[in-house]
Amino acid sequence: MFAVSLIFSFGLWFVVLTFIQLSCKERVGSHAGWSIPFILGGGLFLGVAGLGLPLIFTSLFLSVFIFVAISREMTVASFPGRSALMVVAGYLATFLVIASWVSHHNEARNQYPFVSLRERLPEIDQVKAGTLPAVNLTEEAEQRLEPLETLLDESWVRRRRGLEAIHASSFSKFVNSPGFGAVRMHRPGPHDLRWDDRESRYIDYESVLPLKLYSRTKPDFWTTGEMLAINPEQPHWETHASSLLSFGYPDYYGIVRDVDHVAGFRPHQFRILPVSRGEQEIELKQLELVSILKYLLPQVYMSDKLPNMENLDESQMRSLTEFESTALERLRAGEDLVVHEEDNEIEMLGSLRALKQCTQCHQVERGTLLGAFSYRLGMK
Repeated sequence: MFAVSLIFSFGLWFVVLTFIQLSCKERVGSHAGWSIPFILGGGLFLGVAGLGLPLIFTSLFLSVFIFVAISREMTVASFPGRSALMVVAGYLATFLVIASWVSHHNEARNQYPFVSLRERLPEIDQVKAGTLPAVNLTEEAEQRLEPLETLLDESWVRRRRGLEAIHASSFSKFVNSPGFGAVRMHRPGPHDLRWDDRESRYIDYESVLPLKLYSRTKPDFWTTGEMLAINPEQPHWETHASSLLSFGYPDYYGIVRDVDHVAGFRPHQFRILPVSRGEQEIELKQLELVSILKYLLPQVYMSDKLPNMENLDESQMRSLTEFESTALERLRAGEDLVVHEEDNEIEMLGSLRALKQCTQCHQVERGTLLGAFSYRLGMK
């Protein structure tokens, strides 16, 4: 690709040189200006079409040089040697851009290296004890899993593509790729990771419950139509669906080769408050994470804040309430949300199941009940 681009660049220069030698006698006159649209149009078209940055830079430099040659009435005899330097300048500019791009990507690659997550995933007691229940997904449960997996594959992929780019690229691959690398309008890279180290723009991680839920009368960014279609008859499904997406924010999974090679992973935590359906004001009084597989008996991480996997070691544990114990059996039987309403109080237990993307790191089958969210809501 480098050789082809070089041939076209000097071909463009030769056409311009021939035009000026035929249209001008001793000095470069105004007639030479007619070559500028041809140079810019041809160079930019061929560059964007696939021949890349050298042609783009060469056409720009040649156009500026011709304008200067006309204004200074440069001699036709001196034009060939000086104008040929513009082709050289175009390639020097290209290599400067490439060097900057490669340096930027190497820095990002060092910032987001492949690491092992084994220490974050302690062995599951039920797996060691051989008591992990078999996964028997019902047809309804399968229908609820597939849209979630599709969302993970097709949505919020910009950061993941950026991570893939910085770990897949090399200088030689960049130079020899179609379009000489950087010519594309958008090439995934470090710029796609710009939100990674910023605090959430949506919630304060130190916010203490209770908190008022956002009310939605139609699907939005966090609760898409596909999500709502999973369980349209359940009036509080949207609250659990938005919790699943917020806690397991797809863009922060990073890229996973296997459990020992993961880049850019961010621990699961809420990125946005759950939402509620309709116009009635609902207060989130409790949202706690239920651990089902880590211990032989289910335990609940007690917290007055939204669940955050980085802070679990600081949390006290409690046993399940009577409602949670009964609801957990229904989740194991295939349901995904169990709701109990009494007066203006709502108790819910919602499933956290292993999607196909989760099995790359977790030691379980697809559909395994990894945990649950225990909710306590108040209606006003």
